Amino acid sequence: MKVQAVMKQKLLLSLCILLMLLPLGSSLADEAVFLSAQPRSGAPLEMQVQARLIEHMPFDEVRTGWLNDLLAHITFTVRSQSLDGERWSQLSLRVDDDEALGITDCTGSGGSQVQLSVLPDVIYTRSAGEETALDTLLGEAVSAGGLYGLDGSEVAWREDGEALLYAVQDACAEQMTNRAYRETITSYTTVARRKTLTVASEDAEAFRETLLSLCPEGKLRDLLAALVFSGKQTLTLYTLEDGTIIQATHTGRMGTDEDHLRQVNITWKMLRKDYLVKDDLSIKSPSVSDSSSTDYDTITYARRLEEKDGTAALTSSFSWKRRVEKRITTTSGTLSLNRATLPEGEQVTGTVTLTLDPPLEDNEESTALTVDLLFPGSPDTLSGTVNVTQKYNGKVRESAELTLRLQPCEAFTFALTGSEQSLDGMEEDALAALRETLQQRAAAAIVRPLVLLPREETYFFSYELPDESWQRIVDAAQAGVQ
Repeated sequence: MKVQAVMKQKLLLSLCILLMLLPLGSSLADEAVFLSAQPRSGAPLEMQVQARLIEHMPFDEVRTGWLNDLLAHITFTVRSQSLDGERWSQLSLRVDDDEALGITDCTGSGGSQVQLSVLPDVIYTRSAGEETALDTLLGEAVSAGGLYGLDGSEVAWREDGEALLYAVQDACAEQMTNRAYRETITSYTTVARRKTLTVASEDAEAFRETLLSLCPEGKLRDLLAALVFSGKQTLTLYTLEDGTIIQATHTGRMGTDEDHLRQVNITWKMLRKDYLVKDDLSIKSPSVSDSSSTDYDTITYARRLEEKDGTAALTSSFSWKRRVEKRITTTSGTLSLNRATLPEGEQVTGTVTLTLDPPLEDNEESTALTVDLLFPGSPDTLSGTVNVTQKYNGKVRESAELTLRLQPCEAFTFALTGSEQSLDGMEEDALAALRETLQQRAAAAIVRPLVLLPREETYFFSYELPDESWQRIVDAAQAGVQ
């Protein structure tokens, strides 16, 4: 029994490594699809991922090789789809050709549902909120394919923000001062007009309501709906003669309520040409509600996309620096991707880096991805590799090569089941027992087929075990399969 417990712990460790790396592959695919010249079809997608560890602390080269012997038999398949405003995802862990573990998850405005292959007779539900049914079952939040809070939806913020600026320019034209103004915006172009909208303090909330009416549905509109505006607001647009916006600035106080106001200063420079797209965004929001508070958030973002002669180059960088109760945390990242048109399709290569520097000494975490992906004719289909390196205080903690394959798949749903069970308000003791059952069944489902591999491929488990002890484990696994 002790041997089996140790084996389960070791295997779950290796699976945690894969689960940690898997979202990186998914989010990277989003970036690559964004860079692809082909439009997405919107069909359900399936990503197959296999991993080979290059380095895993504290294992040496031999022990890492034994772990790779097991990983060579494991394939993760992640499916995703959007149906009627609901986000569906499905994770399948296969050992060779057989599924060992499966999870189907659905989240919408009304709440979330999850079904697990190791608890197949029940669909677990939870009302809408910060925690999903899957989060509750696992006892922690589950990444939906993002990293450090980035989930691929950031593009929509930019698109919706740009649409909102143009809508304000049209809807508030009569309230704006519109003057000839010739100035060269560094690294952009020379503007011809300066249009200023000044909102008096007593009209701040009415201005917010106007923004809500003009903003597209999405996260930006949700943010505006959750804020209050206070005091004088000033929006200035620097445009070409035809109204094309090159730079926008906004100053004014806003916050979640009157007791938590920030002095928000936004500057956004943008350029849109057939062959060149550029953005530079700066948002500063120091606290003003408490004279003794020095809390602040500062966000900077820049990107450049240039396309010519069948190639494209995308570079971007961002930084989010925040101070809360004298502690400063910085999240930053860079991206450099290139796309080339080859006879066999579009090839995307480059690097992505993400760094988290929390407010404690000597604990910087960073992730670097090196990609080589091929789109053989559609952004819904790709294949290639992603090398992932995670560092802690500058030292490599994990390094792996992910082999990816993305393709359309059939729509999916829950398997037929006899009942649903709500997790809302479940007693903690009952929830703990459910989690324990889930953990035990999942470990058994994953360990069993790996134990049945040829002995020379199971040294990660079986090294130094007497033959008779190992045979008893194999016999138990075979009995479980029957």
